[in-house]
Amino acid sequence: MFLRFGWNREAATLLTEICTYRGGLPQGAPTSPRLSNLVNVRLDTRLTAAAKKVAADYTRYADDLTFSFVEDKPLDARQMIRITKLVLEDFGYQLHTRKKLHIRRRHQQQLVTGLVVNERIRLRIRTRRWLRSVEHHEATNRACTLTSVQLQGWRSFQTMVSKQSQT
Repeated sequence: MFLRFGWNREAATLLTEICTYRGGLPQGAPTSPRLSNLVNVRLDTRLTAAAKKVAADYTRYADDLTFSFVEDKPLDARQMIRITKLVLEDFGYQLHTRKKLHIRRRHQQQLVTGLVVNERIRLRIRTRRWLRSVEHHEATNRACTLTSVQLQGWRSFQTMVSKQSQT
């Protein structure tokens, strides 16, 4: 990737060594999501174009691919799965259909990376209830499962998700 961006071989090798661990992007490293996006920009372009042909929206978070259809047309979904398999193979990836492929209809809870995305983005109800419980415990000086700093992080996350659902 660094060679494609115009770095010479020595610099590209050094940058690759800095950014990877055992030949891959280290999970949790702050550089990993950005590098993953750079590596997969052509993949995303092809899948976005393929999705538009069947009136769907394509999004990717790390290795989670999501296709959102305006209408429930099983033939379009099957076609998108076939195209996705082919495109992924072109880039050296494999679609795991046995355990990882999920098709959710409008009346079902649609989860993407732990968030409900049906009509608007929001936290799962059990997460919201748990968070309210933790906040109640803190307000009444009872034992909490989170520290004050952790609770503040969850509140910030909840606020961010709420703001995203309003856009």
